[in-house]
Amino acid sequence: MTFRFSPAKILHPGNAFGPLFAGNLTTLSHLLKTPYEPCLDGHILVIEDIHEALYRIDRMITQMIMAGYLDNIRGLILGRFDHCGDNQALHRFFLEAFRDRNIPILAECGIGHGQENVTIPIGVAAVLSTDDRSLTFDISATLPGKASFHEL
Repeated sequence: MTFRFSPAKILHPGNAFGPLFAGNLTTLSHLLKTPYEPCLDGHILVIEDIHEALYRIDRMITQMIMAGYLDNIRGLILGRFDHCGDNQALHRFFLEAFRDRNIPILAECGIGHGQENVTIPIGVAAVLSTDDRSLTFDISATLPGKASFHEL
């Protein structure tokens, strides 16, 4: 199964492989250093949010980076950031925040809040490719005995 995010913006080119984890940025940042903090090591991370000012997004991501929480992610997909300010400013912020990392970053993917919304399987092995702005899942490798995603 492959999702193509044709209108997506490539912030940093590359390819990544790993299980997918997705979440709301505000919620993830509030889970930091609690017993409920998910381990993101080796994952492709998808984040999204709504109605958050850029300075709050900056604060949350900076805290997560300083805590080492995002040190071992393999790729980053920015879903919908509706009502969060200027997209160009948001993109510049993420480029700066991850400037020392060599991970693929796609932005403006239709994942998150809003009427146009993509549903993706969490925890499934995936390949992120900025070459064709795609996210490909190997459902059979993660869910033995299932012939297709539609049987889940």
